[in-house]
Amino acid sequence: MAGVVLDASSALALLAPSQMTLAARAFATALPAGLTAPRVFGVEVRHALLRLERRGSLSIGAADAYLAQLEQELAIAPDPGPADLGRVMAIARDESLGMHDAFYLDLAMERGARLASRDAALLAAAERHAVEAIDLR
Repeated sequence: MAGVVLDASSALALLAPSQMTLAARAFATALPAGLTAPRVFGVEVRHALLRLERRGSLSIGAADAYLAQLEQELAIAPDPGPADLGRVMAIARDESLGMHDAFYLDLAMERGARLASRDAALLAAAERHAVEAIDLR
């Protein structure tokens, strides 16, 4: 297998104490080499962090330094072209996923990588597509 695709839910499990699970803690202690994510990752994670801050579940700026460190270890995949977007949209339709989740699954399939997630629907879709998953729930 070629690396690990990190989705936003798995990153939140590493960044926000309220989202941390035992599986995420174990994953964080030995982050695998070859972490990658689609370009949407940065926006999606920051959106979720803002929501946690606004709800009072996370201090403002508490995760910023760790997020910056995590993103330095990530290889961000280039934006997909128009033909690729059609393929990702087909995955989203077929699997009843949102486009963001379909991007993560598509990238894992394309690279032959494992997929780290806490999202039940995404993990189930990965299994149906024979993508090895790292379940951080």
